[in-house]
Amino acid sequence: MGILPSGPLWCAARGPTSDLHARAWGPEEWPPRPGLDFALVSGYDFRMDRSSLPRELRPFMDENGRLKQWPTRQKVQRMAADYLAARFEPGREYSEREVNELLCDWHTFADWALLRRMLYDWGYVDRERDGSRYRLRSNAA
Repeated sequence: MGILPSGPLWCAARGPTSDLHARAWGPEEWPPRPGLDFALVSGYDFRMDRSSLPRELRPFMDENGRLKQWPTRQKVQRMAADYLAARFEPGREYSEREVNELLCDWHTFADWALLRRMLYDWGYVDRERDGSRYRLRSNAA
């Protein structure tokens, strides 16, 4: 899966993912109305064909390709972690805030800390000892 273009994304868990994203929305779209399709307003159509996902992961994904619930079975959690790790750009370093924003863009249940920990604990990303910088592991790309 390729890298998605950057742009104004709406995080269902906590609103715009940054000040820049908030400013990118027009006054008639901010704050977003309930039911407003963030993907179409932002100029990108992120709606996905869920049939491209593993069958066990599909119930946990919304129509925009975001995790809507963390699975309870570890096998499916690993599938979700694979899916999220694919959203990171290989070779790029991310600050903790950038990791949180990226994860927030790809889930709706407001627990980016859980997702960040899972990606680190399961070896998808490396981080500095103090947690200030993250990077995708080369074997995870």
